[in-house]
Amino acid sequence: MSPSLCRRCVSLGAKVVVQQSAGITAGFTDAEYRSAGATLVADAAKIWAAADLILKVKEPLPAEYPLLREGQTLFTYLHLAAGPELAKELLKKKILGISNETVEGADGQFPLLKPMSQIAGWLSIQIGAYILQSQPGGSGVLLGGIPGTMPGTWWSSARATPAPTPCKWPWVWARASPCSISIRESLRRSTPSIAVASSCSCQTRRTSSPRWPMRIY
Repeated sequence: MSPSLCRRCVSLGAKVVVQQSAGITAGFTDAEYRSAGATLVADAAKIWAAADLILKVKEPLPAEYPLLREGQTLFTYLHLAAGPELAKELLKKKILGISNETVEGADGQFPLLKPMSQIAGWLSIQIGAYILQSQPGGSGVLLGGIPGTMPGTWWSSARATPAPTPCKWPWVWARASPCSISIRESLRRSTPSIAVASSCSCQTRRTSSPRWPMRIY
């Protein structure tokens, strides 16, 4: 919950309780929440005990199961397919769980899942490029290459709907599986001149570069 949403809820008559420092990593200070009308508390358990509606990002961890109260509403990323024990706990305590990743707009889009998927798509490139370095035990391939060398190759795979069109990235060979819409859509919209050689809808070839990747040690 951002301070602006907090202010909106307070204006509608709701009482908003926020854990101290909950918004720091997102760039929101405690002072902003206070000015928006929220009450700040240090102990998360007090929020679980007092609130009828819990808003958070990550699904409840096993240590938080005892904090769930019967009849509460939980609005978060639940990922119940990968968490059968959490599903059983929600059923046992009659929790109304609203899963962020399944909230669908009138246009068929998933507005809460999309930004998370875009972030994950960009991070996959960053993390993969780092792991390719020899220092963390990688093969020593420089993903982007340098003039006169072939860029590295990566495959992406994600559980999503197939993208209708490929996208292109000039400094990396990228082969995306048919289910990698999150990564490809993020690249296409955020980076100019992006080129992806897709295994499902195109075969993009570059002939101006040599056939070996640059290795960095």
